[in-house]
Formats: sequence, structure tokens, C-alpha cells
Amino acid sequence: MITNGEIHSGTMKTRWFIRFVVIVMACTAVPTLRFKARLLCAQTQKTADSVTLYGVVKDADGRKIMGATVQLKAKTVVTETTTTDGTGAFRFLVPIGGTYTLYAKSEGIGEGASGPLEFTNQTEKQVVLILKSNPSGPQTSADQPAFFDEPQFTVSGVTDTTNLGGHGSNATSRTKAELTTEITKLSESRVIRDSPGSGLDISAQRALREKADAKPDDFASNHEAGKALAAAGNDTAALSYLERAARLKPDDFDNSRALATAYDRAGNLRRAREVAQALSKKQEHESSENQADVLRLLGSIEEKSGNPLEAVRHFQQAAELHPSEMNLFDWGAELLLHNAPEPAGDVFARGHQLFPQSARMLIGMGISSYARGSYDQAVERLDEASDLTPDDPTPYLFLGRLRSVDAGRSTVYPAKLQRFAERHPENAWANYYYALALLKQRSSPEDTRNLPLIESLLKNAVRLDPKLALAYLQLGNVYGESSDSAKAISAYQQATAADPALEEAHYRLAQIYKRVGDQTNAQRELQLYNELSKQASAKEEKQRREIQQFVYSVQGRSSAAPPQ
Repeated sequence: MITNGEIHSGTMKTRWFIRFVVIVMACTAVPTLRFKARLLCAQTQKTADSVTLYGVVKDADGRKIMGATVQLKAKTVVTETTTTDGTGAFRFLVPIGGTYTLYAKSEGIGEGASGPLEFTNQTEKQVVLILKSNPSGPQTSADQPAFFDEPQFTVSGVTDTTNLGGHGSNATSRTKAELTTEITKLSESRVIRDSPGSGLDISAQRALREKADAKPDDFASNHEAGKALAAAGNDTAALSYLERAARLKPDDFDNSRALATAYDRAGNLRRAREVAQALSKKQEHESSENQADVLRLLGSIEEKSGNPLEAVRHFQQAAELHPSEMNLFDWGAELLLHNAPEPAGDVFARGHQLFPQSARMLIGMGISSYARGSYDQAVERLDEASDLTPDDPTPYLFLGRLRSVDAGRSTVYPAKLQRFAERHPENAWANYYYALALLKQRSSPEDTRNLPLIESLLKNAVRLDPKLALAYLQLGNVYGESSDSAKAISAYQQATAADPALEEAHYRLAQIYKRVGDQTNAQRELQLYNELSKQASAKEEKQRREIQQFVYSVQGRSSAAPPQ
């Protein structure tokens, strides 16, 4: 006779056998299995094929929320749901290779989201979700975003040598170095916010100065004059008024911030640091935005002072304290400047998710991809940036720079650079880059279909900017191909006059002089070319040695020289 216990035991064994069979089938089945099957494999095997996703849910004031509902979604499908424990924490085991989104909600507190989250070869990932009452509402750069992930990398030091150009041609190496520097020029970190002077003419500024001079003991008059002059770019004149205001009210936050910024921009880094550090020690009652402003300013000061490790830590602290568009961009730009494209790309990607209408976040993502050697991704991001702000020249200029070293024939360039030229016909670079894109689209030197348009664009470029040596260089190339040696020599000579250090123009001149039998001038130009090439190489090497490269670790992997 079979007892109830034996029946129960047999039933349990049967259930576990069925579960085992399902798991084996799921783990060995074709890739089209649903997420649940893959998750079951990951939970059972607990191997390197899965990622442990840890997280914590907090409210807008930083309090950890117990009992919040957290959902993990793959695209639009909810794959897992859990609730936070007494410490606000939750945990998922996620298969490697997917892209997911996290959603959290707590009744009476609000909602939050994080994503897209990509899981590659890391073993764990941590996320912090911040609940807000209206996370889907409109955001501006001054708003606190609904969520911000903890960084998955650590900058641990710097090294004095870099491989900024990576492997490849001199042109490509030089372009990488130049673009990573150019990205920092998009930073707004040294702008004094809400300053009245930017809209005031000379007479209005003079009136403010006269008012302050007439009332040397009036804080408001001196503060207003100082901020107006600083906003107008006259930092040296602004300092006397801001210093006077600081003596009258040493604890005024706005004046101290403006004073430190003016010192920074005027080049007095020692005084800028002193004022900013003093300000950071007594601002516990200030908003997170104001505290982040001071940290960002300290980052700018330390970078100029040759202390990049301190700089990047200040930029990171600013972004984590108040993850505004400006703070995130400045953090990513600092990482990119010091040859850390992988973590920079992570920061820019997070910034793009939080601020999808920010074109410069897309530009940052593009240049980070280019610095890593992901050329196609770089073009895609810059292409998206140009569509986001079609009247802004900046994305097109970066696209044009990439086109100048691209050996392929991407169809993106002509269409986008044509739009650049059509929307900005009086921009010399717009004409030049469109002409360059058309030149590189030619199937062979015999392809002459667009040569009249190319010549017209290049002539327009040098008309608009007579110092645009690269346009003269390309004109010389066009004339050289058509065997018009006289015009080619004239164009190359104009290129060397506009930029005597343009190596290629001297080399081309040497070749065409040789073609027409002028050996003396050919030898002279070739000698100039060789000398300039040596000087350029020495200059690039000096710049590489001067730039301190970050040593960082990403997802447990250390890197002193990130992969290209």
C-alpha cells in the first residue's frame, strides 16, 4: 500500500524532474527562446552567462523606500517584478547580452526609471532609482533627473605617457587628438549663470561702474557691476568690484562664486582655488545645484592647474550631486580629454538618456566612439545630433572633420553636409566640407560629374575665409587632376601663404613643380615638407607627453591605456 507521504514524495520528485528537463531544454535550445527561459538558465547555472543587477530605490530626498515595486523590462515586455526590502534594495539575475529598462513605483511617493541598461561581460551592476512625483514630465537642464546610475568605472590615477592617436595614419591620430580637445570647448562650465551683463552695451556697463564707484560701501551696486562686467567678458575689470563686494559680504554665495569664476577666467588660478575651496566648506545650506556649481568650478581650476585627477573627481562629484546636462557633459568631456573614451562614452550615454534633446551629448557619444575606434557608431551619433539641431553648425563641423580622414564612401556625409552648406551658405567651412564630401564620393579620378560644383564650393569657401588653407589645397588637387598645372601651382601657393605649416601643400607643390620640370622649386618645397613633417611629429609627441592619461578600471578590468 502506498502512503500519502510516498505519494507526496513521488509528486515532488516528478515536479523537480520536470523542472530539470525544462531547464536543460531551455539552456540548450535555439536563440529564439523567450526571456523567461534564459533567466531560468541563468538562475540555475549561476555562471558567467548572467549578471547580478543590484539596486536601491530612494525618494527625492535620498530616503530608501521599502516595499516599492520594481519591474525589469526587455523592450516593452515585463520580464521580472520584485519589491524592495527594508533597506530599499532589490536584486535581479539578468542574462548577458540583452538591453533592459528598470521601472520603480511606490504609491504616494512617485515613480522612477533607468535604462536602457546593457549587460555585456560584467559580473554585476548597481543602479540607484530616484522616485519623483512626475518623472515623465518635461525636464530642463536645471531639473534633477528622475534617476542616475552609479558609475561602473573608477579613475584611480594618471600616467604621464599617452597613446592618444592609437594605431593608424598620422591624419587619423592627429584627428583623434584634436577632436578630444575640441569637445571640451563645448563646455559651459565657466559661464556665470543669470548674469545681467551679457545683454548690456558699453554705455550700460559704464553706468553700472559709475554707480558702484560712487557707492564703494554698497554691496548690491558693486556685486551687480562685477557680474555684468564678467558676463561681458571683462573679467579683469570685474574683479575689482567683486573683490570690493566680497569684503562687504564675505559669506554671500553668489558673489563668491562669481569672484572665483572671474579669477579662474583671468588666469589667477591660485586665488580662484582659494575662494572656491572656502566656498565649498560653508555651503551646507545651499541647494544641490549650487553645491555642484562650486565642485564643477573647482574641476575647471584643477584641470587648468595641471591636476587632472583632482579635476575629474570634482566633475564626478558635481554630476552625482546634481546630474544636470551641464554637469554630466563636463564630466564626460574631462574623461575624454585624458584618453578615457570608454567611461566617457558611458557618461555621455547616461546624459543622452536623461537629456535626449541635448545635441552635445550625442556629439560626446560620437567622439567617444571614434576615440575607441568605432567609426560607424561615431558617424551615427553625429548624424543624429545634426538631425536634432539642423540649424546648429556644431554637429556638421564634427562630421566634416571625420569625413576628412574617412577612406570610405558613407552616404551620410554628402546629404548632411549639403544641408549644412544650404542652411549656412555664408559659412566657409560648410562650403569646404560639402566639397570634400563630394570629392571623396567620386568612384575614380575620371568621375568628373560634380567637379564644377566642387570647384564652385571651394572658391566660395576661400572667398568667405581667405585664410582657409585646406580649401586652397583641395582646389589645387582639382586643378592638378585636370592637368591645369598653372592653376594648381597658384592654388597650392595660396594654401602655403594662408598656412605655411600645411605640410601637404608643400608636398603637392613639390610634385607639380617636378612635373613641369622646375627641379629647383621642387627640391625647395620637398625640403620644406620634410622639415615641417619633423616639426609636426615633435610637436605631437610633446603634446602627448604633456597630457596625463587617466588610469581607470571598468567592470573589474583595469586599463592604463584603454583599447582603441
